[in-house]
Amino acid sequence: MISTMTMKMNSTGAYVLPDFAKNLMKIFEEFIDKLPPALAQQAKKDIAAGESPITVIERIKGNMPPKAELPRNPKKERVARVPPPEQGSLF
Repeated sequence: MISTMTMKMNSTGAYVLPDFAKNLMKIFEEFIDKLPPALAQQAKKDIAAGESPITVIERIKGNMPPKAELPRNPKKERVARVPPPEQGSLF
């Protein structure tokens, strides 16, 4: 994440990306454009959904397993309730 402290504002009050960030974005876009269309589309979709570009690249390179989908309604195993033991006479 780029800190807003290192970013400058333009005349309209919008933040302007520093040159290194622009170059990084350009390199990343070139990398995505070289992928097969289906893979590039999935990568863009994952990034747009908030996934880290680094995570997406690592998955593409094969360093990570495919994105696992979480079950929608996981059923919890029910534990049988046992009544508490009764306190006996102390004397």
